[in-house]
Amino acid sequence: MRQRRIPRLAVALMATVGSLAGLGLLATGPAMAGSAAAGPAKITTRTSHGLMAVKGGKIPISSLSPTLRTRLDRRGARPGTATAAYWYLENESDNGKYCLDANDSGSTAGKNGDKVQLWTCKQTQNQAWVPVYYDGSTSDYITIMENVQYPSECLNANDSAGLSDGSHVQLYSCADNTTNAEWNFGAWFTGNTSYLYLYADYPDFVLDATAGDLGDGDQIQIYNPEGRVNQYWR
Repeated sequence: MRQRRIPRLAVALMATVGSLAGLGLLATGPAMAGSAAAGPAKITTRTSHGLMAVKGGKIPISSLSPTLRTRLDRRGARPGTATAAYWYLENESDNGKYCLDANDSGSTAGKNGDKVQLWTCKQTQNQAWVPVYYDGSTSDYITIMENVQYPSECLNANDSAGLSDGSHVQLYSCADNTTNAEWNFGAWFTGNTSYLYLYADYPDFVLDATAGDLGDGDQIQIYNPEGRVNQYWR
């Protein structure tokens, strides 16, 4: 029987705000001008190491969901005086044409169970994700991913019928101690095109774009890692 690894939630983010800033997750100082009214401010590198030129940006800590904001506050980041980094995740298929996207139309938009899909990369807020780290003490970087447009909603694998190949990925209320909403972003965060492992039942499942229908609206799911291009993100 496979032994499941449980993330050490007690670590709660990083040891200090300074270490978050060094990783490019957190930037202290005043929120960037215009980020509340004109949308998140844009930046162009994934990490402080400059390993990738994937576009992202920063938003005020105060715009995060209360659950996640409280975690950041306990590390000394005061709302209104610090910003959190967000990123766009491009699928490796079709040379990065499509991004990880939260559905923003119809009655389910922004609600629990809302579809997470591929969509042509447009750098819109529903395609922007904030990685909030629970454990960055190892190369694993276990995190939950909050959507910028819907700040109470996080990237979540639907486990209502148990987790298996093809389980849909959705938006769901951000919460602690939820392994079906925790992801291993270590290799991606250090600048590599990589799998994004689900931490529940690790390493059985990765974030996967349904291979038979790559394009706008393609359902995101979890699937056994098989080395296919639709399972890689950059």
